[in-house]
Amino acid sequence: MRRLVNREVVPVRRPREQAMRLVPLFAAVMFVVSGQWAIGQTPGSSAAPPLARYLPQQDLVAYLQFEGLDAHAATWHKSASYKLLNDTSLGALLEDSAIQGIDQVQQSAPPDKRVAAALFVKLLRL
Repeated sequence: MRRLVNREVVPVRRPREQAMRLVPLFAAVMFVVSGQWAIGQTPGSSAAPPLARYLPQQDLVAYLQFEGLDAHAATWHKSASYKLLNDTSLGALLEDSAIQGIDQVQQSAPPDKRVAAALFVKLLRL
C-alpha cells in the first residue's frame, strides 16, 4: 500500500509489519536477560559430548549450543537474572508487555485464527 506525501509516493507500513520489526529486538533482550551465557561453568560439564565436533571449523560463521535449563538448574536459580525475573516485578512486567505485543500483532488476523496471548506466553515459560 502506498500513499502520496509531498508529491512523493511513500510506502505505508501496516501495524503488523511494525510489530514484526520488534520481534528480533524482543528475542535479543530475552536472550540476554535469560542468563544463558554460561559464565562460570566449566567446559565439558555435561555428560554428553558436544555436537560441535560434527561441524566443520572452516568457514563457520556462527554456532550456538544449548543444553537446556534442566542441565544447569542450580546455576540458573542462583543467577541474578533468575532473581530479577522471579523475585521482582520485572518478570510480570515483561510477561504483560509480551501479552500486549502478541495481541497487537494478532489484530490483523481473523478472530478464529488468533492464539490466546496468555497461553502463548505460558508455553514460552515452560
